[in-house]
Amino acid sequence: MKKFLFQNELTSGDKLSTAELQNLLNGFLLFNESDYIRANPDVRQAVQRGEFPSGFAHFQERGNMERRFPGFNGFKWDDYIKANADLAHFREDPNPEARAKAHFKENGYTEGRQLEP
Repeated sequence: MKKFLFQNELTSGDKLSTAELQNLLNGFLLFNESDYIRANPDVRQAVQRGEFPSGFAHFQERGNMERRFPGFNGFKWDDYIKANADLAHFREDPNPEARAKAHFKENGYTEGRQLEP
């Protein structure tokens, strides 16, 4: 039996919108094992118990569909600010990179914010 990457979506009969599909793909593009394990202590524990061989295995099976933060692999904070005009004031912050990353991790990823202009 073939195992689908997005099993819940494909077997439920619901179709993914273009935006939803883009968000799922972005998760894989941004995935970083260290960031993911750090952001998800329950996943670290599941890996340590042998329930998953890696954080990526968890992300692939469950985490992406749960919209868990994948990491910052390839994240360009300047492009993120340019793509989201309401974040332009982050440039006035003493550390705009840290501010953009914090926003993306805490809100932007789950909101499906654009990564590039």
